[in-house]
Amino acid sequence: MTKVPGAKSSLIAQRRGQARRSGDKDYQQRQAKLLKAAAKVFQEKGYRAAKIDDIAKAVGIDRASLYYYTSGKEELFQEAVREAALQNVRMVEEIRDEPGAPDDKLERFIVAVMQSYEEHYPYLFAYVQEDMAQIAGKRTRWAKEMSELSQRFNNALLSIIEEGYERGELDPAAGSPQVIALGVIGMCNWSHRWFKPGGAQSAATIGRSFARMVRDGLRRR
Repeated sequence: MTKVPGAKSSLIAQRRGQARRSGDKDYQQRQAKLLKAAAKVFQEKGYRAAKIDDIAKAVGIDRASLYYYTSGKEELFQEAVREAALQNVRMVEEIRDEPGAPDDKLERFIVAVMQSYEEHYPYLFAYVQEDMAQIAGKRTRWAKEMSELSQRFNNALLSIIEEGYERGELDPAAGSPQVIALGVIGMCNWSHRWFKPGGAQSAATIGRSFARMVRDGLRRR
C-alpha cells in the first residue's frame, strides 16, 4: 500500500485521526464521496490494478489531499464494504426472526440481497469479485470481522431453510440445507458479472425471479 513518506505521513495521520474523532459532517460527507469513487475504481480495474492516483483522480482531489481522508487503498476498500456487509447480516437475521412461512422468508431474503447489491453498487460487487484471502491476511482484524459477518449471514439463511424442512413446507429431497443455502448465495453473488443499476429490470424484479425458481424447486409436491 502506497503511503506518504516520513514525518509528513505521521502528521497527516494525526490530522486524519483528529478529523474523524471530531464528527465533522462536511468531513464525513467528503469521506463518503471518496469511498464511493474508490469502490467504482476497484470495480472497473480490480483491487490489485487500481492505484491510489486513480482514486484521487476519480474523486477530483490531489494525491496528498486524499491521505487526509484515508491511509490508502486497502483501508478504502475495507471501509467501503464493511458497513454494507453488516447491514446485510442484520437484514437476514431480522428476516429469520420474523413470523411467517419459510418460503416467504426465502423470497424476502433473495429480493433484499439483490436490492442491497443495487443500493451499495459497486461496493459489494467489488468485494465479491476479489479473493479476499489474497487481499488481507486471515489474521487481520478486518478479515476476522468479515469472516464473522459472513458466518452469521450464512447461518441465518441456513436457519430459514432448516425451519422449512422441519415444518414440512420445503422438500428435503431438493438437497441438504447447506447445499441449498450455498446455491442461493452463489446465485445472487454471480449477478456481479452482469447486473448494473438502471437496466431493463430492477434488482427487486430480478430477486423475485430468483426467488420463484428457488421456491418452485423447494416446494413440497
